Order: sequence, then structure tokens, then C-alpha cells
Amino acid sequence: MVEGERSSLDAIVRIDSHSVDFLISRVAIPYTNIPIVLKEIRRLLNDNGRIWITLHSGKMVRGWLKRSIKSGEFKDIVHKSYVLLNGYLFKYFGFLIPFIKGGYESWQDEGALIKALAKNGIMATAKEVDGHSIVEGKVKEPSD
Repeated sequence: MVEGERSSLDAIVRIDSHSVDFLISRVAIPYTNIPIVLKEIRRLLNDNGRIWITLHSGKMVRGWLKRSIKSGEFKDIVHKSYVLLNGYLFKYFGFLIPFIKGGYESWQDEGALIKALAKNGIMATAKEVDGHSIVEGKVKEPSD
């Protein structure tokens, strides 16, 4: 992120269209409004562009929520419930809702992310490596 920017999206908007060969998102996508960010990712990637994304799984978030419930941490229970709900909203309906102060957080279903990437002209596959979900993709359609 560029110093002084309000968000990473502000910094991304300043990057020239079709100027990125390879984009890595290491557990950053969960903290964004995914549909908007995927459109920006496609705008940035050149016609041979590739992506590599790591994700939070629903299983991981359910584990966090269980621990919060056991410890009785009310604020954390509310937060983890929101994260879990947002992941399901994206999986089944393709959108997310912002949290109280306008930020986003969710877990991701690999299939839902692959489908959303395809809508943005990026062909992707998913795999699991050492317990982490990884989505790899490449541009499948020339840019406009």
C-alpha cells in the first residue's frame, strides 16, 4: 500500500491498466469487497497476466468462532459471525456487506471465487497446499 492512501484499493486505482504480468494476493482478498477488487485485478492484468491468490477457508473461520464462543468473547463472536455470514453471502449470492466501520472481511469458497474470476475474464483453478487454499489463474480473454 502506498503511504497516505486510505486503502489498498486507492493505491491499486493509480496503477496503469493492463500493466501487470503477475499478481499475488496472499490472504488479502478476504479483507476486500471481492467483486470490486476482482474487476480491478482484471483491469490491471495484461493479456498474458496471471494471478496467485491464497484464501481463508470456512473451516478456519468456524474454528475461530468456536474458540470465541468457548471463551465467551462477545465482540469476537459477533465479528467472526459476520465473517462467516459474508463468506456464505459471497458463495451463494456473489456479494458482501461491509462491517460496522465500512471494512470487509470474509472467508472464500474456491468454487465461488473461480466463478467470480471467470465473470471477469480470468480462468482459474484451485488446489490445497499445506492446509492453505490457493487459486491460480490466467487471463482468458483479451482486454477491451
